[in-house]
Amino acid sequence: MKFITFSFCILFFWCGVGLAQPLSIASIDQKELVSYAKDIAPVFKKSCIACHNATKAKAKLNLENVSVMMKGSDNGEVIVPGNANDSLVFLQASHQEEEFMPPPKNKSNAPNLSPNELALLKLWIDQGAKDDDTLAAEKKVNFTAMSERVRAIYSVAVSPNNQYVAAGRGNRIFMYHTPTGKSLGELVDPDLKDKGESAHIDIVGSLAFNGDGLLASGGFRNIKLWQQADPELVYDAEPVDNVPLVAGVSSDTKLFSVGDEIGSVKIYISEPKKVVTFKDHATAITGVGFGVDGNIISTSIDGVVSVRKIGEESQTATVKLSSPINAMVVINGGKQVACGCDDGTIRILSIEAALGQVHELKGHTAKIVSLCSFGEDWKSLISGSADSTLRIWQVEEGKANQVKQINNEQVPEAIAVSNDGKRCASVSGNAKIRIWNIGDGKLIADGDAGWELIEEQKSKEIKVSVLTKIRDERKKQLGESDKKLKADQESLKKAQDAEKKSVEELAKKRTELVSAKDLKSKTEMDLKQKEETKAPDLNPAKEVAKKATEALTAKEKEVKDVERKQLEATRSREISERFLKRSVEANSKSKLKLADAENDLNQSAKIHADIKARANQEQKVLRTVTFSPDSAQVFAGSDGGNIYSWETNAGKPCDVIATKSGATKVITTVGKNILVASADKTVRIWDSTPRWNLHKKIGESQDSKTLVDRINSLSFSPNDKLLASGGGVPSRSGELKVWNIADGKLVCANTESHSDTISGISFSPDGKFIATAATDRFVKVFNIEGAVLERSFEGHTNHVLDVAWRADGFVLASGGADQIVKEWDFEKGNQKQTVKGHTKGVSSIAYMGASEKLISSSGDQSVRIANKPLPDAATFIHSSSVSKDGSIIAAGGEDSILRVWTTGDSKLYLKLQ
Repeated sequence: MKFITFSFCILFFWCGVGLAQPLSIASIDQKELVSYAKDIAPVFKKSCIACHNATKAKAKLNLENVSVMMKGSDNGEVIVPGNANDSLVFLQASHQEEEFMPPPKNKSNAPNLSPNELALLKLWIDQGAKDDDTLAAEKKVNFTAMSERVRAIYSVAVSPNNQYVAAGRGNRIFMYHTPTGKSLGELVDPDLKDKGESAHIDIVGSLAFNGDGLLASGGFRNIKLWQQADPELVYDAEPVDNVPLVAGVSSDTKLFSVGDEIGSVKIYISEPKKVVTFKDHATAITGVGFGVDGNIISTSIDGVVSVRKIGEESQTATVKLSSPINAMVVINGGKQVACGCDDGTIRILSIEAALGQVHELKGHTAKIVSLCSFGEDWKSLISGSADSTLRIWQVEEGKANQVKQINNEQVPEAIAVSNDGKRCASVSGNAKIRIWNIGDGKLIADGDAGWELIEEQKSKEIKVSVLTKIRDERKKQLGESDKKLKADQESLKKAQDAEKKSVEELAKKRTELVSAKDLKSKTEMDLKQKEETKAPDLNPAKEVAKKATEALTAKEKEVKDVERKQLEATRSREISERFLKRSVEANSKSKLKLADAENDLNQSAKIHADIKARANQEQKVLRTVTFSPDSAQVFAGSDGGNIYSWETNAGKPCDVIATKSGATKVITTVGKNILVASADKTVRIWDSTPRWNLHKKIGESQDSKTLVDRINSLSFSPNDKLLASGGGVPSRSGELKVWNIADGKLVCANTESHSDTISGISFSPDGKFIATAATDRFVKVFNIEGAVLERSFEGHTNHVLDVAWRADGFVLASGGADQIVKEWDFEKGNQKQTVKGHTKGVSSIAYMGASEKLISSSGDQSVRIANKPLPDAATFIHSSSVSKDGSIIAAGGEDSILRVWTTGDSKLYLKLQ
């Protein structure tokens, strides 16, 4: 773009002699003050700011706001408050003085000011050029409760661990569990209850997760930080007498019981809250359960089965079987019990018939180690044996038979069946959990409790791969720099040699010139003598003198030519020295960059090796298993005390609950909660539903000092310690601020980063730079040290709506309202490519994990990977987000539906409302 420099020399006013005529100025009768914010700023934006902004201020004149305008240009003041006719801005805008503003045929297509606009500009200056823009920002904004009809999704964020998606619908934030698609509810700011329970008072314009699960949300003049809370301890029950081994829960969940390894059983009663303890066994309890008519049934390893009424002192019935009992469950609506015995049989006893045996199920070839009942009235039974098989049985009051056999490949120490009867899970005293489809007996998933370390290991592998790429690029750059340095050294040597030669040649020519002068003087003296004596050889003497003069003239020309060549040689040598100096500096920088890259790679490789070693050492041992009440998740308890969970459709890892209670011996569900009995004798009930609490606020809706307007974009630094926010006053300013997460304090800011509001922001992978996209059509990069402008990229022809870094930090991508995506070379500062395909504005842009594939979303009802549309993005997409590893994409838009795709197969697997 060509910029016209202000000229501050008064040339000519219009006099009708070949000069352009001044523009017409309307006559207005206005007593009230002209508003800069309302009347003047939009005019400057339309016609002036393209050439006079913070980035490209010709003649150092910036017309983006009154404060910088009053600083004038590098030639002095341009506005004289109270006198428009002495104000160069008005004179040039009205074409009364050259250079005209805007210039004719300007490439920005900026129009001349209209007669009315010129009249308002003149009146504004005559009235003192008052700045009401900041005053407007200070006015109190009165909000009411937002209408329920505002349901469009304007912001989306995927957590780095792929577990959660946050969606901003209107002024509300909805949380979802990605593996299962379950809604986790809304985030609510307690201070906004009078405006209706919501997260913000205005539209949630931006969302971002950091690596620690902290969620940042941007609203009007404020940022809110939401911290994921630890699982809630619902009930800390009275400890058992010894190490717990089994637990049972009544069908109405008002009672639960725990049996320990010395034969004691505790019954926990919720209404009224009390604990009953009884000891009907001399050995370890292997099963407890609740039957009909208030019965509680218990079994022990020595083969004893006991039935008693809850609250009564004595047993109702007791029997000792001929084989030790390893597992027991209540079946057939609480009327019978199934006992899994050491001899490989399952004995069915009737509670109503004083524990008389009614069936004996045979088929296993080794001892029974686990049992679980399921289905209507618990008429179905699944058994696990030391023969490494699972067997499914149908048990009715009059008959019993085996339905299916599943090869578990390992001894199923504990088994569980989902409430819907579709899934079975088994654990075998190692890190593995197996999830089976009961209908066809097929394995759905073979999970590993070490998935956190596995995922961390994968993440570090990707990091090492990226850093290797960076190291290789730095090596390449250093190689090119070495070649350039060598070439410049050789050029300097040639230039020095040429200069030396030219100096020697000049000295030689100057000596010859002296000789030529001497010869000319001698011949002139000889000629004079001959002329005085009228010697007969006068004419030959004249010829000799003539030739000497001609020789001197020729020699003088030769000297001048050699002097010119010597000067050129000297200049060439000086230029070569400058080039070499730059090459030396560039080479030094290239070496430092390579050293940094190698250091980063070595550190990352060491971390990766440490994680790999830790993964090999930290073998998780799973001992107990249960399903969530909705059958969507399965939980397994470990010897380390942690509870691990997976979703049940494909076995995707979900979460880890740290109970901090020693080895987990028993887990089971109590209503929607999880009962955990641990080796330290504690019995606790946890609500495992993920939740977020409001942790910190930055700014307030009535405070324009901290944050001037809406927060349109947020980005966490790679080390999760800093948060960058982008916003500004539309048509007036772009506000970039960086915050310390720990204390919420401002680290650095640039409130004049753009001439219009920032719509996209992104930290570089190394955390040293921040890229911004703004509605002034620019993409810019700022150094984190002071938010100083590092580079500016121009090429979009409309608002730039988002920006993203490639994982190696060498390239940025931007998307805009001009319907295109652009890639930029950060280090060279030039445009790499333009990608077309969208038919409406590109609202979001991102790279897919560590790859070079671009993910873009648009109002044209598309979300694209490498410009290929994903299925069923059938709405105007306002926002999209990709997971850190690039495996899932979430997007939301005008129809309020949150869509989630898997990138591996480009399939839509969640539609959430």
